[in-house]
Amino acid sequence: MALVFSVGIPLAHAALLYRKLDIICPGVSDPKLNNLRESRGDDTRMSRTALRTTSATHERQLAREALEAKAKGVEKLKFLYKDYRPEAWYWEVLETMRRIVMTGALVVFEPG
Repeated sequence: MALVFSVGIPLAHAALLYRKLDIICPGVSDPKLNNLRESRGDDTRMSRTALRTTSATHERQLAREALEAKAKGVEKLKFLYKDYRPEAWYWEVLETMRRIVMTGALVVFEPG
């Protein structure tokens, strides 16, 4: 049972974070979402015709909705990565594993 908790919980945290990696750490997985984040919402520069503007606006709206839908689940995981840079999204998982190993090592040594 101890093995389930000591390996399972960090592994579950890593899997949950990895599933939301495109939101937590932009630039790692999906370039389309990165372009959306970089845009300021100014559609006038990229439009040459009314049809193109309408199409681009519609695509941006769909991409924004997809990004917002993905971002909903990230709020619940924020405690795992908020203290670190986005590139170090996995660090809390490593810290948890380190704590488990250090605590387990106390059992091996005798006091005194």
